[in-house]
Amino acid sequence: MSRPDLVICSAKASDADRLEEIRQAAFAPVFASFRSILGDDIYAIAQAREDEEQEELLSTMFKPDSDWELYAAELSGRVIGFVSVQLNRETKVGEIGD
Repeated sequence: MSRPDLVICSAKASDADRLEEIRQAAFAPVFASFRSILGDDIYAIAQAREDEEQEELLSTMFKPDSDWELYAAELSGRVIGFVSVQLNRETKVGEIGD
């Protein structure tokens, strides 16, 4: 099915706040699940720092020296999603991130 109003393009620094909103919404249930499974005390020790690093990871993807490429999905001019990809040119192995 074709959607002429859906566009995939390189994410811009001006998209950062919107991408962060999307990231938070996407990961909130995952982090809540970890907390539920582990309990508050173990979560704080074993998982909380990694969850907090997700926000930092997204912001580093915009840096010029980042190996990540960040693409945004726009529907009628509004960013509705994103994906990050990385290709290790030495090993020729790709990774899909957030």
